[in-house]
Amino acid sequence: MTSAMRTRAAEHASQVDLDHETLKLVAWARAKGECRSDWVETWKLWMLNAAKPGPRGQRRAASPPERHTGIRRWLDQKRGQLGESP
Repeated sequence: MTSAMRTRAAEHASQVDLDHETLKLVAWARAKGECRSDWVETWKLWMLNAAKPGPRGQRRAASPPERHTGIRRWLDQKRGQLGESP
């Protein structure tokens, strides 16, 4: 992240945890094998989306939706096997 990127984010997405969201973007891109022509613009869009009010811009509720309980339990088990906290 360049200083210009941090400055832009401070103006347009001040409430976003830039380091955390950048790590999420990198993990998502690597997991999907994403190729983009302009990663800076992709980052800017990611930060703007993270700053939006509502489900995508806020932390999720403590209890997961009922339909995802099995998936969440499986992910928690995998994280535990890797020594990560759920």
